[in-house]
Amino acid sequence: MQRFARLYREINFVVRLRTTELSRVNELQRANRELSQAYDTTLEGWAKALELRDKETEGHSRRVNDRISQLARSFGIPDPELPQIRRNCLDAGCRSCSDGQPDRKEAALADPFA
Repeated sequence: MQRFARLYREINFVVRLRTTELSRVNELQRANRELSQAYDTTLEGWAKALELRDKETEGHSRRVNDRISQLARSFGIPDPELPQIRRNCLDAGCRSCSDGQPDRKEAALADPFA
């Protein structure tokens, strides 16, 4: 009888431990989703702010992201990786404008294949 009681306590302990681990994993996954969503929203806001300052580039970030996604798919990059590629594209585009306005002279002279 004591053997069964000990076995029951050990099984109960393992079940509680696994339940706690699953709960923590779920919390981390939720926090990761929220952080990713906040990062995406921030990048989209930066892109829209840049477009508001320069009407000629309206919709440019969206078009570039759409083309980057098409290119990535043509290279065989799996769909789950596309959001990170889109984020990097937006982030690089926003960072390339020091005060929100691209340097048109440098942009015109830059070799797109360099």
